[in-house]
Amino acid sequence: MTDAGLAISVSLSVVLVLAGTACLGAESDWLNARDCGASGSKFESPATTTAGSNRVAVKEIGDFKVGQGVMVSRCNIHYTEAQLWGPKTKRVAPRPIKGELEFRGYDGSKGSWTVYVLDVAPAAQPAFRWTDDLGRTWSANVPIDKEWHKLSGGLEVRFGDLDWPSGYVVTFGARDQLVSRIEKVEGNVLTLKDAANRSATDAVVRHCDDAALQDAVDRAIKEKRHLFVPPGCYRLARGVTVQDPAGIIVEGANAVDTVLDITEGNGSCISLKGGTEVTLRNLRFVGHSGFDTRDQMGSMRTQGAVSVWGFYFKLCNAVHISGTERVLVENCHATRMSMEAFYSQGPGRWKGREPKSYSKAITYLRCSAVDCARNAFNNNDFAENTSVLYCRIVDVGGCSWEGASRFVRFIGNYVRNAGTVAMGN
Repeated sequence: MTDAGLAISVSLSVVLVLAGTACLGAESDWLNARDCGASGSKFESPATTTAGSNRVAVKEIGDFKVGQGVMVSRCNIHYTEAQLWGPKTKRVAPRPIKGELEFRGYDGSKGSWTVYVLDVAPAAQPAFRWTDDLGRTWSANVPIDKEWHKLSGGLEVRFGDLDWPSGYVVTFGARDQLVSRIEKVEGNVLTLKDAANRSATDAVVRHCDDAALQDAVDRAIKEKRHLFVPPGCYRLARGVTVQDPAGIIVEGANAVDTVLDITEGNGSCISLKGGTEVTLRNLRFVGHSGFDTRDQMGSMRTQGAVSVWGFYFKLCNAVHISGTERVLVENCHATRMSMEAFYSQGPGRWKGREPKSYSKAITYLRCSAVDCARNAFNNNDFAENTSVLYCRIVDVGGCSWEGASRFVRFIGNYVRNAGTVAMGN
């Protein structure tokens, strides 16, 4: 071999070694969500629960393992998001109920997740009407007194002291879902961290991956790595928060087979809070409220308070951005979201004041919002330089775009059977 040939050979070997090292380095930059306990499994099993016991008998054990999160239906009666709206004469934020209303007795017969709205119109002799289907039907007016009043599903309510003649709205959810973790597997019996409070022969046990995904995101941020989410259906009871990221990528294997499913949950599938840079790529998001619920998730015609929207009480969306400086959401697809599928609400420049951190560039590229109750894309803030590029918006009950943020581009998008592109709203 000539000196020139030897030099080329040595150089090529060095290049190959360096390339291999680079590939290994790149691989080590990624964390796999499965390594943090996320199952990605759609397996579910009928089950039997006993009130006061944390042991659940399942028909099939399937792929359930110790340490995994689970959600169990029909076995845990509890009440959520109990809020008071009003008085009618003031536009104020809702506040938690503190004795103004008592409720008891829900038996689950109206479903695993029922929202009750009690509407008190301003009147010298106040009365209330109520709905358990988010305003599609209302009861007749019932005078307010100190007695227990029967509604539906075994539920009873009793009014406490308040200036009810001024007009108010009371809202709360009644649920039967238990969210827990498997501590032991013995044959076809799962021992959970938490006990059921209701005996049920028609319960269903499903995987619940939100805690494992949250651990994965937190670890990736701490270790300055990216997060890979393998193919699978990752069921969520609550959303996953990406807090103060500094250059993280959260990427699915592909946007067909990598699914974040919040059908049985409440909140944003992924929330970005603060930080400098995030990329979300190749993910599919599934919620619980499609185009056919657009009337229920919209503005409710309540008599006792203003600005009461149905999606407040059964909330789900794909991505919520709050103050992250640079965000790229690419090839991500949302269906059946009750509120804005892709949403930004955070701090911004205003009257010469500039926050320490706010959104300066948000790009949605080749995404979609299909079969959703309300808006597709929405900036409810002064985020700067938002681009919605080559996206698909079909069967959306609200606006295709809504927002008055600065420097917005809406280019190359397909829109059908959806609301307006409301620039400046």
